[in-house]
Amino acid sequence: MFTSVKEKGRDGRSYTMCRRFNVSKLLLLYACRYIATLSPVMPRSNVIINYNTAGACRGDIAGKEISKVQKKIMETMMFPISRTLEMGSRALVDAVKPDVAPETHGRFLMNCEIVQYVFPVFLHS
Repeated sequence: MFTSVKEKGRDGRSYTMCRRFNVSKLLLLYACRYIATLSPVMPRSNVIINYNTAGACRGDIAGKEISKVQKKIMETMMFPISRTLEMGSRALVDAVKPDVAPETHGRFLMNCEIVQYVFPVFLHS
């Protein structure tokens, strides 16, 4: 499918993994919804398939790959919009707990709640 991580697009620009992140998440969402339609929740098969996000979490994911200056800038920018790793892990565990609601089957979960449509704030006017 992709011959290189830095494959060129139609516009001639290089598409790295950072530029493909949003598309990969969208494809994952569609795949989850499709698989959920193939396996409906029934008394004999009570498997629930959902898709969730932990959100932006404060952590040391970049590690030693970026400079200390870049790391400090990133921490400063992420602090107001991110959550702790503990809060992010709670969101992940909520989606796989044994008593998860059947209504979550094939749905997208954010902040431990079902989200129908996600639009940027500036589109809500």
